[in-house]
Amino acid sequence: MRCRAGLSIVFFLAISCSRKPEGERLAELPNSLGIGTIAVDETGIYLGLNSAGIMRLDLDGGSPLTLMPQHALGREWLYAPVLGRDAVYAAINSIGGGIIGVPKDGGDYRVIVAEATSCADAGAAYSLLADQSGLFWREVRCDLSSVSTVRTVPLDGGAPIDLGSAPYSGPPHENLGLAADSANLYWAETGSFVMMPKSGGPQTRFPVGVDVQSFPGVLEGRLYWSANQSIYQMPTAGGAALELARVVHQIFTPWGLGLRANTILARGVDTVIDGDQEYNLYSLFEITRRDDGTASVRTITSDNRGLCCAALDGTYIYWVEYSGAQQTLFRTPRR
Repeated sequence: MRCRAGLSIVFFLAISCSRKPEGERLAELPNSLGIGTIAVDETGIYLGLNSAGIMRLDLDGGSPLTLMPQHALGREWLYAPVLGRDAVYAAINSIGGGIIGVPKDGGDYRVIVAEATSCADAGAAYSLLADQSGLFWREVRCDLSSVSTVRTVPLDGGAPIDLGSAPYSGPPHENLGLAADSANLYWAETGSFVMMPKSGGPQTRFPVGVDVQSFPGVLEGRLYWSANQSIYQMPTAGGAALELARVVHQIFTPWGLGLRANTILARGVDTVIDGDQEYNLYSLFEITRRDDGTASVRTITSDNRGLCCAALDGTYIYWVEYSGAQQTLFRTPRR
């Protein structure tokens, strides 16, 4: 164990000890792939690559299957892959937006929503979700107007349908969270959460007395979000916001959380100033909600300069680290 002192981005002196991951190594992959995102379900582990590539590995590792070759779209990045029943979907990281889908077992990709050719047509898609009824997302026009549109489209494509509008502030990648349960969509606005039926219609607002910095999702009748070093929860029907857990690092937004069953996966970050050098150290936490509303916090890895991304399924937590010329995929059993 190695200890260091540094200045946290929340401006206090932090003394921390690095903890090496104790996970099982599933795969060693070349750093040239530029793995940036990960998603997992019962069919496999899906990795989002630099230059808009997607690959799949079996849950126990093994040789990867390329689903979307790098450079096939002529774009630098796709947003995090979203897993449907038979296909993997991803929004294109460009001001013109667009959404593609590719079969989980390989094959040609399909354009679900075409990239916009002008700001009058459409814009970038954020917080893409998939369920049996279709895809949902928030769209910001490329003129960066202060209103986003909540949209949906069938899984096989077609004309997008506008369900409602939602204001946002700041850079387009911030404050654009979207979550869903079986019946409703949810997002955060200044001072409140908003609920709207998946089919569109009236919007219901629930006041929140706590800042919402990252809105990761809804699970079993509760909304979960992060602010600074804390995870908060609130019933989807409204009510008091309660602090569920607090960690020693700033929770990294907007990609810092995942939800599954009673578990929240959070990524923390500290900025360390060491002489004339400044760099980030990342940590990964498994936060398990107990029946009495409290939670336990387990550190998976901490003070890690190479932590890329993480996801979880019903059995394991998965994450990717990079070091030198390679990236390593790990997993460890959930509590």
